[in-house]
Amino acid sequence: MTQLPSHHVQSFIAGRPLAEALNAGPLVGDWLRRPLSVPSAGVGPAPLFAGDWPARYLTQARDAGLDDGSLIRLESALERLTAGEATVVVTGQQPAVLGGPLYTLYKIATCVALAERLAAEGRPAVPVFWAGDDDDDLLEAVSPVWWDALGDRLQGGGTKLKKAGRPATRVPVGDVPLSRLPSGEAALDTWGTDLGRDLETLMQRARSEDWSLARLNRAAVGRIFKDTDLIQISGHDPDLHEAGQSFYQRVGPRLTDLADLARRAGRQLEDKGRHAQISDRSLAHPLFRIENGARTPLAGFADDEAVRDLRPGVMLRSLLQDWLLQPSAVVVGPGEAGYLAQLDHLYTTLEIPRAPLVPRLFGWLRPPEVSDAVLQAFTHPKGPAPDLARTLGADLVQGTEDLVRSALVTHLGLPEDRARQLAQGRSRRWGKGVQAMLETEIAALREAAVPHHPAWVFPHGQRQERKLAAFWAAAMGGDAFIKDLIVAGSQHLDLGAAGHWREFTAQVTRSGEGDTLHD
Repeated sequence: MTQLPSHHVQSFIAGRPLAEALNAGPLVGDWLRRPLSVPSAGVGPAPLFAGDWPARYLTQARDAGLDDGSLIRLESALERLTAGEATVVVTGQQPAVLGGPLYTLYKIATCVALAERLAAEGRPAVPVFWAGDDDDDLLEAVSPVWWDALGDRLQGGGTKLKKAGRPATRVPVGDVPLSRLPSGEAALDTWGTDLGRDLETLMQRARSEDWSLARLNRAAVGRIFKDTDLIQISGHDPDLHEAGQSFYQRVGPRLTDLADLARRAGRQLEDKGRHAQISDRSLAHPLFRIENGARTPLAGFADDEAVRDLRPGVMLRSLLQDWLLQPSAVVVGPGEAGYLAQLDHLYTTLEIPRAPLVPRLFGWLRPPEVSDAVLQAFTHPKGPAPDLARTLGADLVQGTEDLVRSALVTHLGLPEDRARQLAQGRSRRWGKGVQAMLETEIAALREAAVPHHPAWVFPHGQRQERKLAAFWAAAMGGDAFIKDLIVAGSQHLDLGAAGHWREFTAQVTRSGEGDTLHD
């Protein structure tokens, strides 16, 4: 094993206003102008903690070999939640190679900091991480990259799984065995940190025993945040969905009406010059059942059906989460804030209380040569913004769909309904390739417009936290970095309480480099 020079991640400091740093559009800009406000929690345990789910969860944690200290904290947290003496602060992300994007750590750190903040105010709260391991976005699962320090190049960022005898689509990402994934061999122990060595040992064991992606991520997140009260929940847990029986009985007969509500809300957002985040295709598949290891879309759901194998689509996932947990707050990023705005009427219709959406921590890890001017050049480069790929792609798909439908009706004489169905399917498949092309070209233009930098600072021309692998960054910075993240999360919330949300930066120095902080 080659030992790399030790790297020190200095404490995060607040920088630019967050709306400016993100070059935020109207919807996200309005959201970031609101000061942090978390109302007092209700009385009594949330539905998930009112039944026997906590006891099952604790048994699973013991069987998984959780250390004694973690078990004691977990048991105490569950007791408070079961007694209705504490509320929940929740965030979530689907599992991915090497923990997914770096912002996963930022989400969890913000969640932990907010729970601590509420507890200090006399409002006990427990941080919860909802792992979206029931999702089937396999492309996202293999997208993170990491920096190979010896070769001075980025690694990872695959586009497909290794071949196997299982279905290629609609497989829950949490079930995917590591043998089907890109290797993710980032040599986490070469950074010389205890956290890096522990994560590498965990990775080696997971590979040798061919763990599922969900099992590895759960164990690694538990190690990274070992000194907190964080509870990890699996969206793929049958017991979780059994606890949601009443929720499914409520929404089952109303799926079509709820989808129409969300669809109309999306059109209203577009009329205001904003973007409908939830596509018609997603709204057409609000509910799935696990069959033969894959998610099968359901056209409906009867009141007396078993729910252990049900899984929500995009439209229902947050509604189920908030119904089960009754959180005091939900920590999210801008994309989530955008799509949740489309669900406002669904919350009202189903009489599910809407917890405040709290912006997660946003941050940069940067070497001394990357100044604020460089970050500014990245935020406002000479070239198209990343979101253009989605908006332009959607316009092209719609235009193509209209042309194909018209041709089928005019030249082949097909009925309007049949022509529309064929045109939608073909243009959607074509549109995926077009959007991927647009994303690639836009990323290249943006990267070319940014001054020279180490490859890991702006990986593939994107915001670092959206592409750089979480476990790689955790291994490099070590346990001190994780503690600093939680402190930064607390400072982030302090600023947000006054409506001054900011972007944070932390300088990364190597052995022998100066400790001067470049602000």
